Amino acid sequence: MKFNILKKSIVVLLISITSFSCSSSSNEEEVITAELHAAFAEFDTTETDIYLSSNSNVVIETTGLPNHTTPYWSESHPLYVAPTVTSVANMPPTRIDTSNRDLSGSLTVSTNPQKASSSTATS
Repeated sequence: MKFNILKKSIVVLLISITSFSCSSSSNEEEVITAELHAAFAEFDTTETDIYLSSNSNVVIETTGLPNHTTPYWSESHPLYVAPTVTSVANMPPTRIDTSNRDLSGSLTVSTNPQKASSSTATS
């Protein structure tokens, strides 16, 4: 659930990223200068890197590891908490820190997002 909230927050933040443009009266190319929205400062810097790429996109890289307590850590992990809705016996045997899976990911979005020309309803 927290991951869904984080995804929704990222989308809202990315849409609200501001960009500034300058142009002159001549036929010069438009120059766009962007900066990261201040809200990105709230992200966990241990598990994420957020920066502007050379082509003025926002890049969000993450280790994919949660920074909160969960029963999906192994019992020896400092962020482990015992399950409250189920039992350990009913949970999948794989734990976040012992799965040997690469959970990292990267998301690249424009600093100047545009509304799509058409939309699709979601449920």
